[in-house]
Amino acid sequence: MTSRYFDKCNVSDSYELERFYAIILEKIIDQKVMESLYFKADLLGLVKELKNYALEKDIINFITNLDFLNKHLRRKISIVYLSEINEKIRCVSLFLINCYETKLSIMVKQRKIDEQLAQNLLNEFNKSFSYEVQKYCMGSAIDLQLNPYSIKNEEKSLSL
Repeated sequence: MTSRYFDKCNVSDSYELERFYAIILEKIIDQKVMESLYFKADLLGLVKELKNYALEKDIINFITNLDFLNKHLRRKISIVYLSEINEKIRCVSLFLINCYETKLSIMVKQRKIDEQLAQNLLNEFNKSFSYEVQKYCMGSAIDLQLNPYSIKNEEKSLSL
């Protein structure tokens, strides 16, 4: 978002993964909501929004994993953390995919979209998401083991 609003400030390319994840969050909680939270630095508001799609403990794990990635991705000793970095990328990615799938399920239940459209949206999302995430993996590919779309239950159990 910083690069979108302050493109003349030369936002570092070293934050590409975080930028990608922010774009995905915008798809889940809405771009305008995300912008508002971002400009107010409202982490609690982000947690509240994500509770529509995930359990609080999973949201806290997501934020913790993002913090880890932010700290270790650009360090020269990242090789020491290689497997842990890849695992955190996998966990953050799966969290976001599950949130997006839950959002689609809610939209189907509210009859805003039909199941076929939800399936098409999720399949396209998963395909592009997997491609993007592989760019950031260090040393090995990450298997996100994506499943075809299915309507989720009301219970939000992700446990990553």
